[in-house]
Amino acid sequence: FPVTINSLIMAYQDQAQYLTFIAGEALSAFQLVKFNNAGKIVKCTANTDVPAGVVQRGCASGDAVEVCVSGFTKVLCAGVITSGTDFFVTGAAAGAVVKYSTGGVCVGRFIPNASYTVSASGDEILIHFAPSV
Repeated sequence: FPVTINSLIMAYQDQAQYLTFIAGEALSAFQLVKFNNAGKIVKCTANTDVPAGVVQRGCASGDAVEVCVSGFTKVLCAGVITSGTDFFVTGAAAGAVVKYSTGGVCVGRFIPNASYTVSASGDEILIHFAPSV
């Protein structure tokens, strides 16, 4: 019985913390989000953004939406992340993540499994969201 990213998410769902926030713009599921000046969430756009969490579903501006603020969650990927080489991730354009490099904010650890060891741009990957602040 193969282990998939969806079975990993289900196994760790109870080990995450979620809060509800108001969206300051339209958001897609699993985007990395931060607070704007009005206290609403918007997508992160750079590796120096300090994220509030990972939005759990798509929504329109003004909607209340659940955000994973700590723990295991899927997140959108903006580039290749390889198991055994790239352990940590940081924010990138459009609320996605890329492999961590110095100078950015580390937002979590990439969690691969036997059937999912390399990611590509546009993939949803599993991370342990724990931003360094």
